[in-house]
Amino acid sequence: MSHIMQTDNLISKRIDWIDFAKSIGIFLIVFGHSIKGTIAHTFVYSFHVPLFFYLTGVTFGCRTGYGKFLLKRVKTLLVPYWAVMAISIVIFYFMGSFTADSLDVNTATFSWKDYILGSLYGNFKTGFLKANAPLWFLPCIFVVQNLMYGIIKITERLKKPILGTLTALALSILICYLNYYVFKITMLPFAIETAFYVLPYTLLGYALSKYQLPQLNRFLSAAISAVLFGACLALCYFFNVICKVSYDQYSNLSLCFITALCGTFAVVFLCKAIPSSKPLSYLGKNTMVVLLLHKFPILFFQVIFKPTVEPMKNNFIPVCIIIAVITVGMCLVAGEIIKIICPWMIGASRKKRSKSEKIKN
Repeated sequence: MSHIMQTDNLISKRIDWIDFAKSIGIFLIVFGHSIKGTIAHTFVYSFHVPLFFYLTGVTFGCRTGYGKFLLKRVKTLLVPYWAVMAISIVIFYFMGSFTADSLDVNTATFSWKDYILGSLYGNFKTGFLKANAPLWFLPCIFVVQNLMYGIIKITERLKKPILGTLTALALSILICYLNYYVFKITMLPFAIETAFYVLPYTLLGYALSKYQLPQLNRFLSAAISAVLFGACLALCYFFNVICKVSYDQYSNLSLCFITALCGTFAVVFLCKAIPSSKPLSYLGKNTMVVLLLHKFPILFFQVIFKPTVEPMKNNFIPVCIIIAVITVGMCLVAGEIIKIICPWMIGASRKKRSKSEKIKN
């Protein structure tokens, strides 16, 4: 463990690039939901979700007892998931009353019971998370983090924990192949089967976070990023790599793993080449609110706001990029309001007042 990053300077740099990577990742998620059926969509979908699971591994820690660990994950993942999903179901129903064809919802046969139970079950493939489909990610990452807790606690008891982690990584990949090609288990609560498909990225991120990799200059990092992005795009284009994580749909599991790693590390190297950026840091710290809320601004621009309906339907990329930027901005503004009124809804805590503020009051 002598190579663990220990100095404050290294930790600061590590946090910076992680925030940058999260900001790029969440923008790609929003952009990916604004464009469909193009090589850009295929390219973005090939790695944007694995990127977040990799970053989860990089930042993962379990120094507390399991009770505190579980409670924190419930507060920061499941409470926002259920709270926003409940609101989303209501909005989805009323939006469907005048945009039924676009939303693929029939209000005459709409079942409140199915959607409520579906949200409690937490598996995208049931078809009952349509009210806010991107939220499938939260119960899934909840499962992943609980799996990680168990794995890390076991490996920490070994003489060489890193070997235990790498063994767990190899086993998790084996489980992926066995389930995809042999057992084909699906539709489990909280998308447990999907959690096993993305667990290898989290374990890899955790393993690599324990070692200080060689520091590269920004030019070299940017060059490596460009090569990896090129490889990712080439795989998507020439091999028609299809990766739909929420559906557990992969055109070729091996190629999907390779493509996802190319895209993920391309973002990592790119972020290490960025000197500093307050906007990216801010967005990186507020990805949760964007994930929770972006579905409805996107729907508004796709089916209600007439100037953007046709361009988005035709996948006009410049318009989709602009819509993605506007959507992210709208979510961030809404997030600041929510932090004041009901921060628990986005997994945040109400800021405690300082002693000086209490004295003034």
